[in-house]
Amino acid sequence: MKIKDYAVDTARAVAFLSRIPMPQLLFKGYDGRLGPLVRAFPFAGIVIGLIPALALLLLLGLRADPLMAALIALSIQVFVTGALHEDGLADTADGIGGGKSREHSLLIMKDSRIGTYGAIALILSFAIRAAALAAIARH
Repeated sequence: MKIKDYAVDTARAVAFLSRIPMPQLLFKGYDGRLGPLVRAFPFAGIVIGLIPALALLLLLGLRADPLMAALIALSIQVFVTGALHEDGLADTADGIGGGKSREHSLLIMKDSRIGTYGAIALILSFAIRAAALAAIARH
């Protein structure tokens, strides 16, 4: 495997996992399969995570309150990723919490509306991540 191929796969993974635009040239001849890109997901995560991390560091450098800085950084992360992971979390929580059977759970997960379990999961997820980032920033 060439480094160039790995870099192209990482750029494609970034395009799949975020809203960060990538040059169309990277997709010429690409068949759209995700299998080959999975190995690049960790590196794509680093690239995507750099943007909110830099915002957090900048805000902390400007002496912003750590919790406020963490919330702003998480908001930037949600914007950069298009809330892909949050959508999946909400769908999963709604399906597991509200489904009476496997089929019913899958039906709930396919519904684009958010339910009580999904809303609670999002609130708790965001609160826990913000609290953890703020705690790290304080030390």
